[in-house]
This record gives sequence, structure tokens and C-alpha cells, in this order.
Amino acid sequence: MKISYSLLLLALLATSAAMPGTAKTLTLCFENGITSQRWHQLLVNGFADAPVSLGTISNQLVNCLSASEPSVRDGIGFTGLSVLLREEKLSRLKREALFQKFIEDIKKNNNNESGVYLPFAVLALSEVLRADRIRPGLDSSQRQHAIDTIDDYINTLQDYRGFDSKIGWRHGIAHSADALLQLALNRATTPEQLKQISHVILTAITPNDATHMFIYGEPMRLARAMGYVILREEVPVSYWSEQLRQAASPAPLDSWQQTYHSMESLSRQHNIRSFYNELLAFVAYQNNERLTTLAPEVAEIARSIK
Repeated sequence: MKISYSLLLLALLATSAAMPGTAKTLTLCFENGITSQRWHQLLVNGFADAPVSLGTISNQLVNCLSASEPSVRDGIGFTGLSVLLREEKLSRLKREALFQKFIEDIKKNNNNESGVYLPFAVLALSEVLRADRIRPGLDSSQRQHAIDTIDDYINTLQDYRGFDSKIGWRHGIAHSADALLQLALNRATTPEQLKQISHVILTAITPNDATHMFIYGEPMRLARAMGYVILREEVPVSYWSEQLRQAASPAPLDSWQQTYHSMESLSRQHNIRSFYNELLAFVAYQNNERLTTLAPEVAEIARSIK
């Protein structure tokens, strides 16, 4: 009997990771007799002697993303998924199952109590998108779904925690920028999608928490993604010039000089100025005509935010 591609994908999804935040999640990270030491051995040898299928291994690694210990979440979960995807050890079907898993969790805001799973689901999604850029498997509608999902995630984000000395990184905005970067680098991304990506990036500069100041490198990650959007030749530089000027407006204030009377205004100034300074570092003194054309204008905008 012939089994459809859709049914196979549904089967993979049904047997994938547990709901983040449940007690079962971390247990599943270490099932099949794989201890922390064994995980690190598998990472070193590229999962050459994995005790179960690499599809099962990838499901376990997704469960590791919920661990509050950074050595497990980042050192095993994310690193392991990155190895599997970058070394092309997963089938197209399994990569698509991971894509669907992360997209669904992000859209449904499925997080755990410590708030670490969701930002790492976004980071892991960036690795799936990188793999798709190198070895295409997703279609245009799925890439659009990814852009829309990251857009919604940023628009509703309230947890802007970066680094914690005990729990490690959360870093939702920076991880979102990494996902957008992979979409910007994908030659299959359309001009309209590039414009939407730029809108998402420029929206992310200003947090939903009006008093929050980015201090964990988020502006640099956003600026890098924006820089690679600008490098795409399908959209004229003049379009980016106009978008960058609009995003640097002090409105509703008449000028940036009026920002020194409220925490909200000071935070907005800090975040926007940080972004444009980082973008200037990206576009200045580069051997690229598009960046060279834009650099003086970016420098002028950066100097104006004071």
C-alpha cells in the first residue's frame, strides 16, 4: 500500500517531542540510555554510533531544549540539532517535521516555566531554515509561514531577558534575527518577502516593553540580518534608504532632543541608536556597491539620533 508524504509527516509529528514544560520533557531528553556523557560522545563523532535512529535522536534533542541547565539546552539540545542539520544527516521529511514542530510551538506560544524553550525553538528554527537554504525542501508558502510566525512572535513578545548567570541565555529577539537572516540569505525568498523581513526587523528595534533597553547584542544581530536583506539586489537601494529613514523618526516627538524627559523615550532612543550604529558598522568600508551607496546615509541617520 502506498503511504502519502502527508501521512508520513503526520506520523513523524505524532512521535516527536513532548509538550515543553512538562516533567516528561527532560526525561525524554535522556531516554534510550543516553546520558549527558553519552550525548557529548555522540556530538564528537557526529552521531556515527547512535543507539537509535537519527530521527529519534532529533526528537530527543528537541526535548533537551526545555532544560533549565544551559549545558543541556544549549550544549546538547541546540548543538546536537545543529550538527544533524549542518551535516545533512536528516531526511527532507524529518527536516520538515522539525519545521512544523517549531512553527507550531512558536505560534501557540508553547513555553516552559523558566521561559527557555521558546527562544531556543526560534533558534533551532533558524538552523532548519539554514538547512533549507542550502538543500531546499520547503516551498514558498512555508517560507512565508516562517516569516509570519517570527513576525507574530516579535509583535507579542514580553520576555526580553538575555543572559542569566544560572539559566544562561533566552535571547528571543537575537534568535529571531538569526531566523530572519537565514530567510534573507535564501535565494528563493521573493522581493516582497524581503520587504516584509525588513519591516519585521525594523519593528523589533522597539520592544513591546517601552522601558526595555537592549544590552545583550540584540541590535547587532538585527543589523546583521538587515544588512543581508539590503545586499539582495532584487530590491533597489532607494527603497531601503526610505525605510531606514522612516524607522529612525523620533515621532511622535518632534525631535530626539525631547527624549530626555521619560524612561520610555530614553529607551527608544537607546535601542534605535544602537541599531543604526551597528548597521553603520556593517555597511561602512565594504567592497560592495550597494553598501557603499547606502553607508553615508546610514552614518547621517546614526549621527542624528542624539
